[in-house]
Amino acid sequence: LLHTPVPFEYVKSRALLFDVSGFSVTRAVEAEDIALAAVQPGDFIIFRTGAMQRNAYATKEYLAEHIAFSWELLGLLLAKGIRFVGLDARGLRRNEEHRKADTLCEERGAFVIENLANTELLPPETAFTIYTAWFDAGGTGIPCRVAAEL
Repeated sequence: LLHTPVPFEYVKSRALLFDVSGFSVTRAVEAEDIALAAVQPGDFIIFRTGAMQRNAYATKEYLAEHIAFSWELLGLLLAKGIRFVGLDARGLRRNEEHRKADTLCEERGAFVIENLANTELLPPETAFTIYTAWFDAGGTGIPCRVAAEL
């Protein structure tokens, strides 16, 4: 991607989780599907898709059959000035649009964290504090650790 340095102040953020695990993989999650008004500047937005519960990590099904998020929703989240979008799936969009979505976020000062584990332990639509530590190891992604304070 663009390899934009993640600002240090992104280590601690307010977080909100939206549970879209009941959604079909045949349609994108749209802006009207979540409580967009609850999102504040600087938030870490997490989407629980259920992808890791349905299919084992890195299997053919896990890589191909995940929920996608509409371009409109991504644009509105980015316009609110979020820091991160995290999800328990491979990416925000499928196939060739995967990298395009990640780049769009990075260009707007937000970063995508994929393959989050244990999202089922987080409270939906209730603000909590989240800590993110990243490690620049080269490559197309930045390995990181994410811990929630509940």
